[in-house]
Amino acid sequence: MSDEAKLLSCPFCGGKATVRKTPPPYSKGFQVECQADVEDCDVVVKTIPFTTREQAIAAWNTRVKP
Repeated sequence: MSDEAKLLSCPFCGGKATVRKTPPPYSKGFQVECQADVEDCDVVVKTIPFTTREQAIAAWNTRVKP
């Protein structure tokens, strides 16, 4: 199963999310972020850098209970 198939949509706009390697100085980590354009999602949504893809996906998929 691909990373994208495991990811929930953005909790703010419902947009598609993706996993990416973090840029320097966090180049050994992974983040999940919303791929929606600014017009579609009013916030910049992404996780903090995590050591593994699995950790980043788990953090992204965490939702608070209503």
